[in-house]
Formats: sequence, structure tokens, C-alpha cells
Amino acid sequence: MRDSIELFLNGKKIETAAEILRAVANPVRFQILSFIHEQQKANVDKICRTLQLELSHTSQHLKVLREANLVLTHRKGKHIFYSLNYEVMQLLAELTQRFFSA
Repeated sequence: MRDSIELFLNGKKIETAAEILRAVANPVRFQILSFIHEQQKANVDKICRTLQLELSHTSQHLKVLREANLVLTHRKGKHIFYSLNYEVMQLLAELTQRFFSA
């Protein structure tokens, strides 16, 4: 994991790190991530109903989270279920801790 942090800090990957930070900095996306964490997995309908969000806005936020590799998808029939990518979340936690404690 330490090598991964070095790549983020010392190369082109800094742009990827910034993208991840932008994705989690949005309050709605942070709320979506928290909800998915609590549920372990959730589809877009459940996210919309529970968080009282519009489908189009929720889908846009989930797209940003997918592009930042913060959520994983699993299709079951016609439904797509989202779960957190804990590997990336752990890297994000270590990166921010290292960055802000320097």
C-alpha cells in the first residue's frame, strides 16, 4: 500500500488523487457513499428513495463516483447494485493523512 501512496504523490497519479478528492468533497456524493457503506450495497432506486434524491441527479453523482473508482457495480437482472471500493477508500484515507500531517 505504501508504494501506491508514493505513486499518487510523486507522479501523474496526483491528478487521479485530485479527482478522487473532488468526488468525495461533494456533500451529496459523500451522503451517497455513507449510505452505501451502511447498507453494504444498494441500487439507485433505494438510494433515491432513502436519501430523497431525484433519479437523474443520483445517476450523475454515481457516475462521478464510478469514474473516481470509489464504487463498484454488480448487475443482478435489470438492477445495478453499488458497493464501496474499500481498497481505494483506504488509499484515500492514507493519502490524506500523509498529506495533511506533513
